[in-house]
Amino acid sequence: LRTAIGWSHQLCSPAERLLWARLSVFAGSFDAETAREICADDHLPAQQIPAVLGTLREKSILIWQPTWPAGATPPGSGPTSSPGTTG
Repeated sequence: LRTAIGWSHQLCSPAERLLWARLSVFAGSFDAETAREICADDHLPAQQIPAVLGTLREKSILIWQPTWPAGATPPGSGPTSSPGTTG
């Protein structure tokens, strides 16, 4: 596993490597705005972070999960969405 991660790391650009390292401060999920606030500096400007997050997602380093407004139910997650249940 360590070798696979190292290989993936070597295939990343310097900006991707830098953001990947900085994102390691998060123990779980985070949103793009939080990543921008925590990870941006002179070496990795805030306006670049969304694009770099996208390339890390394209390389399967990150997993994107949509977020929903408080109280909203994501499509397909209602009580009848599981196989074998009836409404």
